[in-house]
Amino acid sequence: MSEQKYKSWSGKTILLVDDDDVCGILLSEILISYDINLIHIKDSSKALHYCCENKNIDLVLMDIMLPVMNGYKATMLIKKLFPTLPVVAFTVCIMPEEKKKCFEAGCDDIIPKPFKIDDFLSKIDTFLKN
Repeated sequence: MSEQKYKSWSGKTILLVDDDDVCGILLSEILISYDINLIHIKDSSKALHYCCENKNIDLVLMDIMLPVMNGYKATMLIKKLFPTLPVVAFTVCIMPEEKKKCFEAGCDDIIPKPFKIDDFLSKIDTFLKN
């Protein structure tokens, strides 16, 4: 993929809600050349608080299997407060019943883990280009 294709992402903010440090490091490495502000929060209740305090979030990548509050519940709460904020499930849970639960919770899309970088970039582009 060409970096030029994603030039419009400059200054956008992605909130990653994932309890895995490796995932945060990987996404930071992938997104650094696109001038994206990546905020990595490991706890979904803290992520909800962050959304309330920071109105500049352009996209939320939500892991589903999280301690304290799972990603389904966190997504429902975020979408209740911010219905136009895109939330994309970013998860290894991709069985049909889990996909259905993601969409019922309010997720706008799903990016399965593991992912191909080109597929990942293309998917987030649908939300960041607007």
